[in-house]
Amino acid sequence: MTVIEETERELLSKLFELEGLGITSDEYAGNNNFLEYYKKYSDQVSFENGYVTAPYPLKSTVQNLADNYGTALKRLMNLYTHLGKSNIQKEWSKTLNQYEDDDVIERVEGKAPGSVGVYYMPHSGMWRPHKPKPLRVIFDAPSKRKGQLSLNDVTYKGESLVSKIHDILIASRTCKIILVCDIEAAFTQIRLKESHKDLCRFLWLKDASKPPTQDNIIEYRFKRTLSERSRRPAF
Repeated sequence: MTVIEETERELLSKLFELEGLGITSDEYAGNNNFLEYYKKYSDQVSFENGYVTAPYPLKSTVQNLADNYGTALKRLMNLYTHLGKSNIQKEWSKTLNQYEDDDVIERVEGKAPGSVGVYYMPHSGMWRPHKPKPLRVIFDAPSKRKGQLSLNDVTYKGESLVSKIHDILIASRTCKIILVCDIEAAFTQIRLKESHKDLCRFLWLKDASKPPTQDNIIEYRFKRTLSERSRRPAF
């Protein structure tokens, strides 16, 4: 085994290279598949009533997506048993009600026109009592039964555009005025295309103090994009 020690000059050089910031050469410059998908997807993005509306970034395998309803229902039953009548259960209902009030989700009255598919996401939670919003509801898009596809499986993840940061920073120096802002819940500001909303359904209880019987289950679906990290490059 040969041990090669880096000199101080090499270490210093590496420190100041762009690669040290995670910025590398554009590896997708000649990737026709990526460029073709990007163009096709961009053509479907629109600006309506002051908001960006976009489709879910999908692969062609979406036509083989099962609805996952049975798994979502079983997980809801387990969740109800686990939560019991605790404060977390009340906070769960409060959080989902707030989503509805904020127009992030809506009740399912029927299949959306031209729906590309239906998928039910189970959900779990992260309890952080020291936070102003102690509960974070996490939707399980990778959930699937054996031999079936999950929503994650049919989602085009996109490519990292970190390599573009350098170009953006350089280009920004040509402007006289630069406006910078932090958009609250940035990814949930993107509205989902109507025909893609049914891909983001989930189940909850009309009365959270009662068990998940058929007449106590309510179906919701997202009107906006989920902020899961794996899909962010595509959006």
